[in-house]
Amino acid sequence: MTATLIPIRQGRPPSLDALMALVASDMHAVNRVILDRMQSQVPLIPELAGHLIAGGGKRMRPMLTLACARLLEYPGTRHHMLAAAV
Repeated sequence: MTATLIPIRQGRPPSLDALMALVASDMHAVNRVILDRMQSQVPLIPELAGHLIAGGGKRMRPMLTLACARLLEYPGTRHHMLAAAV
């Protein structure tokens, strides 16, 4: 496995764009897990899940979980459930 170093450019703030691009497809799977698990007869629960997905906040820990799975070349899909939990 090889790593690509992305230098921090002077005058520009650091960006998570490279990490987000790396785990984008996995994040879609995590969003599906969250939506599937948040289905309920109580109307407020799916509404809250929708806000979590649409808001895009609280994503650093799931992204790091997915990036670690990618780094370790994990072949399965259980990391999506783990990322949704964290």
